[in-house]
Amino acid sequence: MAKSPYLKHKTKASRLLKPYYEAFHECVVKGFNDYEEKYSKVSYLHRSNTERSIKRDHIVQRLRDRLPSAFNVVNDHGTTFFDIKNYRLVVRKFNASKKISQNWTRLAKNIQRNKKSQTGGEIYLYLGYMDPVPGEDPEVLIVCPKGLDVREAWSLEVTPPSREDRAAEVTPYPTNRSGGGETLVRVKQKRTKKANG
Repeated sequence: MAKSPYLKHKTKASRLLKPYYEAFHECVVKGFNDYEEKYSKVSYLHRSNTERSIKRDHIVQRLRDRLPSAFNVVNDHGTTFFDIKNYRLVVRKFNASKKISQNWTRLAKNIQRNKKSQTGGEIYLYLGYMDPVPGEDPEVLIVCPKGLDVREAWSLEVTPPSREDRAAEVTPYPTNRSGGGETLVRVKQKRTKKANG
């Protein structure tokens, strides 16, 4: 069985984009939060698609300011793309199924079908967020679309490296109050391979 032309790009895209996860995460979360900070008094006036568009515009502006010159910023038909190698990122909001609100222009349909990836051109990727639980940051994802009615070809969770490092740190146990006030710490030991022989 032949491998999907979309799935073979996941590992390659992950290696290329991982160094930028911190910037992606920061821009998406701060751009999302810009809406609450700047429009909270008038948000009741906005329809949901207006709110989504304003959040997207703030995220895009932050990406323009933050991403290095490795990314080429392209404006096409009112949409801003961030190109790197043969990947083209576009900012979108996802629903719980990692799908976006559909637009029905020719450009939007081509992106959603990832038409160019079938001909060896740019591979479209959505960089975006899912609405969070109130009081929390949105989940940030990169999704490779493969069709108008299909969830995704693949997705990557965008977690900044600093957060990954913190999760790997050793956590101290609570102080043993009945003993001599010592703090016990779990030390992870590396397993070593036994020598053959």
